[in-house]
Amino acid sequence: HSLAIGAGNSPDEVRVRAGQYITQNLFLSYERQFGREGGNTIGIEFNLSQHLLLIHAAANFASFSAFRGLSTNESTLCFMV
Repeated sequence: HSLAIGAGNSPDEVRVRAGQYITQNLFLSYERQFGREGGNTIGIEFNLSQHLLLIHAAANFASFSAFRGLSTNESTLCFMV
């Protein structure tokens, strides 16, 4: 389990992030940003190997059930040394 509280994009914003490893290679997280530009983000991190990590984030959705109203959908492949 993990829980993080930190600053948002501006001084009057706060982010709260909670997550958990579902399997040894799969981490799921939920982040809520409070403030003027508040929003929601669901993150998925999958360790493809010891040196490759695939990160996917879906932000500002209106409903958990079908991700209706999704406005940002990003994937990143990271190489770790």
